Amino acid sequence: MAQKQGRMEKLLRHLNDNDTAKWQKSREKLDNETQTYYADALSLMDILNQLWNKQSEQAATNYFGRYERAAEAYFPAICEAENIELSNIRNRADKSIIDILEVSKNKIPFSRILLDSIRTTGYPMDSTMLEKIKSIRELALMENMLSTPTLQTYQIYIKEYPNGKYLSQVNTAENKRLYQLVKSNPNPDNFKAFFEDTAMQKFFQDKGPRPYLSEVRTLYDDFLFQNIDTLQKKGDATAIRQIIDEYKDSPYLTPSERTHLDELEFISEKADFELLKPTLTSSESLNLLKKFLATHKYKEFRDQANALRQGFILQSIVSTPNCVKYYNQGRLTKVSESDSTGIRSTTYSYNDKGQVLSIVSLTEKNGQTINQIKTSMLYDPLGHCIFEVKTDPKTQTDFYRRIRHFNSDGSIESDSLKYTDGKLVTSNYNKQGLLTEVKEYDKNGELQTSTIHKYDDKGRLLESQHQNLQFTNSPAQILSQKEIYEYDKYGYLNRIVYQRISSNNQKTDGYLTCIYDEYGNRIDGNSYYEYDNTGQWICRTNYDNPNDTERIQNIYK
Repeated sequence: MAQKQGRMEKLLRHLNDNDTAKWQKSREKLDNETQTYYADALSLMDILNQLWNKQSEQAATNYFGRYERAAEAYFPAICEAENIELSNIRNRADKSIIDILEVSKNKIPFSRILLDSIRTTGYPMDSTMLEKIKSIRELALMENMLSTPTLQTYQIYIKEYPNGKYLSQVNTAENKRLYQLVKSNPNPDNFKAFFEDTAMQKFFQDKGPRPYLSEVRTLYDDFLFQNIDTLQKKGDATAIRQIIDEYKDSPYLTPSERTHLDELEFISEKADFELLKPTLTSSESLNLLKKFLATHKYKEFRDQANALRQGFILQSIVSTPNCVKYYNQGRLTKVSESDSTGIRSTTYSYNDKGQVLSIVSLTEKNGQTINQIKTSMLYDPLGHCIFEVKTDPKTQTDFYRRIRHFNSDGSIESDSLKYTDGKLVTSNYNKQGLLTEVKEYDKNGELQTSTIHKYDDKGRLLESQHQNLQFTNSPAQILSQKEIYEYDKYGYLNRIVYQRISSNNQKTDGYLTCIYDEYGNRIDGNSYYEYDNTGQWICRTNYDNPNDTERIQNIYK
């Protein structure tokens, strides 16, 4: 037995002296019986050889378990026989493991295996060396977070190094990872992960604004709006209403960061209008219309909502002290007026398509007919009014004739109005059918007046320019007048700015302000109004002259 141990002692000496050749030769000469008897010690020496001479990672991972078994067997006696301190063996092995770890390309998993092996085997590693492994691992985790950040790496670092020296860099890298995740793949889960990460919130709480918070809020703001816009195109009013409410109530955005509120207000009101339509099933339900008009602001949807009322009205009577107008299902059928010239009655007749065929106006005084005028319209097969004539049926003379021309798409192009006295009025229109130019000529063909209108892309009148070329000696004659129309964001005309130049070259500037009631009706500031339960005013009374009134009476289905 002494001879066998002597062989092991000699083998250890060669290993300790780094005599690789002799170590290898002696290792090969070991007989099977010796190898079996000293298996644990021999296995440890093989591991040490690979550690010291081959810098093997596998050897490093196996070392601690082999050392544990060898230390409980014959290895300490072999060391003692050769006067080799066991602690020196350990220190040298520890240093080799540290050196291998430092150059490893897999520091994170490798260091984890080492630390787990030390813990499970109870290996008596020097505390300095142990801290060295932990330090290398901490650095590797930090570098990995900077190069290829993952949630797993971040969680490992925070768990193992809650007060680590790279805590700032790691948290900053994780915050950036969350931002890049949102940026590359914006979805509810990624936004939630960024906004609700309590570790990030806590870490950056006392360090000024959290990096990328503003950018992510902008992305989230746009993300929500794009979802709303997508739903809008699909026409799902209920879903639109729900997601808009979520947008307004989102805890992730401050009021100033909700940059699409104006656009969403429009979309929201559009959705509300779509939801309103099916609820108006009878005249009794029109009280919902009043609420809608009072709580919504866009003219477009208020106008459409008011149009829904017409579907429930059989007849309407609009009266002032000197005029009464009668409507049947929204069509003007008769107008009765009285003034110093007599009593004038005007009746309107329609075809089965709802188009005006004729307008007959009869004026009487003292029971005698003193004037009668008839206006007749002619339509082409497409329903365009191409001809209009105003005549005196008694004398069969014309007052004027109007001819309209239309484009191939059905939009009006121009019309000309020729009076019996030779005066001519021509009008031109844009592709949207909006009047752009009006010119008046006298009987000699001389241009008398010219008016030009300009519109915005929504078809709203922006500017009117009027020129008067018919000069008189009156200093009050207006030669030129320019009007600019200003609208609020809800589409309501709120101011008309004008500039006038008279024949004596005097310039006059000013503006007119338009006012509206809570339901969007344009009103007169000198009058007070009474309303029905649908939000329509039904009586207007002048403050200074109570006899100056206008009443609207609707008869519902």
